[in-house]
Amino acid sequence: MALARQVLALEGLPQQGIHLELSADLRRGVVRLAFGGPPALSGEAGARWHATHHLLASQLSLRNGAAVRAYALVPDAFEKVVTYGDGRAVGGETLQYADVELPEEALEDDEAFALLQRSWPLGHLAHVFDLTREALLALGAPAMRLPLDGSAPETRLDLLLPDPDDELLLA
Repeated sequence: MALARQVLALEGLPQQGIHLELSADLRRGVVRLAFGGPPALSGEAGARWHATHHLLASQLSLRNGAAVRAYALVPDAFEKVVTYGDGRAVGGETLQYADVELPEEALEDDEAFALLQRSWPLGHLAHVFDLTREALLALGAPAMRLPLDGSAPETRLDLLLPDPDDELLLA
């Protein structure tokens, strides 16, 4: 939690009213973390903020010695995935939906469209975790909200995270 507070300070955000959202697919050893709370960190504005602010992902990859993937999805605009290792971006991809030329069958058939989405950044990320795209996106509904303003007992985040051999995911 101390790291999340440090990141907030470095990102220029107050701790008041901000929480760390946590959800997981324990079967796959995948944990999703995201800042949440005020409107600037929620909904489309939050997705846009998370698309460009990856300091938490970078620092978690550095401190835990594990790959951490940051992602953002703005449903009518873009999806983005960036992988961090040893504190640095080591890969990633952004897909602007306006740049996608959909084949005719994808426009007419939901299954064809879903198949196409598997080749997009979030589809690749889901594949890495052996999840469906839908299961990956379902992690966006947090199971826990951990206040960062000191209003709740301190939680050791490392006790909530999987082993360093497992994957971390930040949205």
